[in-house]
Amino acid sequence: MQISWKQKLSSKKFWCTLIATVAAVGAAIGLSDGSVEKITSIIGAFATLITYILVEGNIDAKRVEKGAVKVETVLSQWPVEGTEEPLVDPETLEEIITNNEKL
Repeated sequence: MQISWKQKLSSKKFWCTLIATVAAVGAAIGLSDGSVEKITSIIGAFATLITYILVEGNIDAKRVEKGAVKVETVLSQWPVEGTEEPLVDPETLEEIITNNEKL
């Protein structure tokens, strides 16, 4: 089984666990309270940034996929110059739309 790092890095549970682990290890090895707080704050800040980037990237990808289906729909109704044939085969278009709806 392969680890999905994109999914892990966008998980709040992952970041909470990482912060708690760093805080516990820091306390165990004798770091001062201020140092542990600074380290966990930095990790929390990067967690927020990474999660935002991954989520927005996923949202943008979904928008592109939906836009591609709309373009395919228009192309399927638009005949090739000099013929009555559409630019996209209707069966192919139906398959694309069906697969996109499953997302």
